Amino acid sequence: MFMGPEFDDFIIGIGEELEKLGGKPKMVKHLLRKYYFRIKTAFYEDENPQGLIDMMKTQMYETVKSNEVITEGSKMDKPTRDVVRDLLNVIKKGPGEYYLPEELVGDEMSYIYRNLPAFSVEITVSEDMSIDGDYLMNANTVDDGDIIEIVLIKNPSKFPEAYYDLVADLNDTVRHELEHVLQDFGYRDVQSDDSEKPTDKEYYKQAHEVPAEIAGFRRIVKLRKESPEKVIRDWFYRNKQVHQLPDEDIEELVVYLTDQYQQKYG
Repeated sequence: MFMGPEFDDFIIGIGEELEKLGGKPKMVKHLLRKYYFRIKTAFYEDENPQGLIDMMKTQMYETVKSNEVITEGSKMDKPTRDVVRDLLNVIKKGPGEYYLPEELVGDEMSYIYRNLPAFSVEITVSEDMSIDGDYLMNANTVDDGDIIEIVLIKNPSKFPEAYYDLVADLNDTVRHELEHVLQDFGYRDVQSDDSEKPTDKEYYKQAHEVPAEIAGFRRIVKLRKESPEKVIRDWFYRNKQVHQLPDEDIEELVVYLTDQYQQKYG
C-alpha cells in the first residue's frame, strides 16, 4: 500500500526526535523498523506521536543499559557459540554460499537474542589447493551493520586437521564482528573515520577496531586457556597471508594489543 508523503513525514519526524534524544542513527532505524506497524496504526488513528517517541526512547535507553552487561564476559558466549556451530555445519557441506540461520532453520532470517540487535550471517566457502597454509578468511559487517559477511578459502589438502585452528579463528571472527554490530547500532561509544582506512599496522590500532579485536581474542583465550599474548601472536602469524604484515609490525601489535587486553579484562 502506498503510504503517501504525510506518513513519510510522520515517521521521519519520530526518527528525528529519537536522534535528538541521543539515539544513534542505526539504532533509530532499527526501532523504526521494529515498530513500523505500530507507527502506521498511530498515523491512521491520528495519535499524538509523543507516546510512541516516549515508548521507543525508554526501550532505547534500557536496551543500551542492558547491553553494557550482556555484551561482556559469558553473556556473549552463547551467541558466538551458536553461530560458530552453524558455520561449521555449512562449511563441512563444501563450497557454496550460505545464509544463516536461514540455511539450517528454514524459516528464521535472523539470529535473535535478548538485548542484542537482530543479525544474520552470510558465508562464501571455496576451495583452492594452491594457497599457502590451511585457509584464508576475511569478514566484515555490511547492510547497515546487521549482516556479518565471511569469505573462507580452504586448502582441502589441509583438512580435517586444520579444523582445530579454524574453530579458534571462527570464534575470534564471530565475536569480533558482533562487536562491530553493537558499534553500528550505537551500543558502543566509538567513532570510525570512513575517509581513512589504513592498510598497514595502524589498521589494528583504530579506536573502533581495538575493542573488537580484543573481544575476539578473549574468546580464544577462554577456549584454549592460553595467555592473551600467545593467542594474539599466534593469530597474527596464522593469518599472515591476509594482513601481510612484517614480523616487526606483528611483534609491535602483540605488545600493543596485549596491553589493551590487560587494561580491559585484567
